[in-house]
Amino acid sequence: MNPTRYADWPIEARNIAERAEQRHGGWSRFSALRSIRVEVEQLGGPLPWIKLRHRSAAPRSIAVFPHQDRTEFLDYPRTGQRGVCEGTGVRLFAESAPQKPLSHSEQHRQTFSGLRKYRRWDALDTLYFFGCALRTYLSVPFLCSRLKLLQVSRVHDLGQTLHGLSVEFPTHYESHGPRQTFYFDDSGLLRRHDYCAEIVGSWAHGSHYSDDYQESGGIPLAHKRWVVARIGSHPTPIPVLHARFGTITTT
Repeated sequence: MNPTRYADWPIEARNIAERAEQRHGGWSRFSALRSIRVEVEQLGGPLPWIKLRHRSAAPRSIAVFPHQDRTEFLDYPRTGQRGVCEGTGVRLFAESAPQKPLSHSEQHRQTFSGLRKYRRWDALDTLYFFGCALRTYLSVPFLCSRLKLLQVSRVHDLGQTLHGLSVEFPTHYESHGPRQTFYFDDSGLLRRHDYCAEIVGSWAHGSHYSDDYQESGGIPLAHKRWVVARIGSHPTPIPVLHARFGTITTT
């Protein structure tokens, strides 16, 4: 273990984070990781149905580069094109001309201000939402070392006790919202992730569940994910989104 990574965290929180790192493959494996490529078999639920302007533009093949805070959508929004979500910006390229964007938005989160956040999403909007989301999801628990600890908690959910780390993200990291909570089971596996999807609305509080973990390169990755609406700290039965990943490969 690196004794400085969580030096300012209380011992209980440090133990949760370090146990989670080990359960998710260990820091050395994650440090050596270049990319995680995900094939999306299924993406459904009320959120995609309501928000995606064109269902055919949903991402199908995604590469996340966790150490670069970068996500790429391959053959998106159509064959021969690529979407890149990096930092605050999103860009679409033709594979035949990768130096010149077909379209781009360098401070894309700002376009969701006011009533504009209630629009249906075009290709850049979809790229921003899912690109930011996936680079967060696939970097946990190792991402925790970059975040400010707010609180340690425990909840009983999924028939077991889950150990929660509530954290605050730095302002430069694009994610669902600045405050999120990660819940791990006794072994350290991530089972639930609470957040507010701010670009959807200030009311869009959800609990994101992860299951069907399979290893790639010694790193367990969830192939089944679903999100339900949450009131306060309490998940509801109301579905928001469900996804099924097929092949996941690490390089």
